[in-house]
Amino acid sequence: MMLKRIVPFVVLFLFFNSTLADELKKAARHSSNGAVLQSKRIRAASENLANSTIPATNKKKLYVRKVVVAKNTYSKKRKMNMLTARYTLDKKRSKYRYVYDPEHVSANSDGYVVLPNIDSNIEKADISEAQIYYNANLKVMKISYDMLNNITGILK
Repeated sequence: MMLKRIVPFVVLFLFFNSTLADELKKAARHSSNGAVLQSKRIRAASENLANSTIPATNKKKLYVRKVVVAKNTYSKKRKMNMLTARYTLDKKRSKYRYVYDPEHVSANSDGYVVLPNIDSNIEKADISEAQIYYNANLKVMKISYDMLNNITGILK
């Protein structure tokens, strides 16, 4: 008699927790995907900083600032929306800036060196912002997995 009363609650509990587990797995996947996006932003900004002082020469083209563009697409395999990130060149800003340094090896006849138009302050701010979002995504992943482990511990 007592068993008949308990079984519906156990079935309901297991159903709720499997649905909750699926949602927690989705949350972990989303945050993992967000962390990948932020790591690409950090990489692009770091490359921009590293190449900000390399001048153009006759043999070498001038470095153009890279930015990361994210697109929300539906993944049939995972049955959820995913962010896809790709690198692209920043077309909005002018490609170069002139710095007067007649002693520089790469200076033109007027004494100007052609450098990429990369603002180091913007790149450092982008790195800081991406690092904050990356850490937030890692925390969401950790919390999701901790909650999932707690659920599976209850069911054991």
